[in-house]
Amino acid sequence: MGGDQRVTRFRDDTMSEDYDVQVRLKEGDRNEADPIRRLYVPRQNGGLVRLDNVVKLVSTQAPSRIDRLDRQRQVSLRAAVAPGYAQADRIAALRAEVAKMGLPTGYSTRVSGRALNVHEEPRRAGDPPQLIARADRIRTRLGWRPALDDLDTIVGTTLAWERRLAETPWG
Repeated sequence: MGGDQRVTRFRDDTMSEDYDVQVRLKEGDRNEADPIRRLYVPRQNGGLVRLDNVVKLVSTQAPSRIDRLDRQRQVSLRAAVAPGYAQADRIAALRAEVAKMGLPTGYSTRVSGRALNVHEEPRRAGDPPQLIARADRIRTRLGWRPALDDLDTIVGTTLAWERRLAETPWG
């Protein structure tokens, strides 16, 4: 009930995307032990049993979420290179900091992703001096609503589509 177990899948046909559906208690019920103790969980041989009959709840500090890749725990850090720095220098600095951490045997690190090569050119004849992407007029006048209006989601779904496209066998 912490939001980490998939109970079904949701298909968004407008985006051709499938999403995991996770069950999570209401905010007030997650922060108190009593509602959690009273949850019923499946027995090994069938049927249900109250959680407080099989476990002892103990308050402790723990991550709010544990991500996994190939059944292994993972920690993901996302970053961008600040202006004035080279990507290779920043990756070297990151690796040097990780080396100082003295990670135990069995831990590994990996830097992944793609660099985007950006080359700025002077404005061409006929190019507007400034572009502003705003959809407020079309929203108010026509009642139009975009399927996605969050930039992170738009970029994420675009990259996911590109990855699927690259992996699709066309032959």
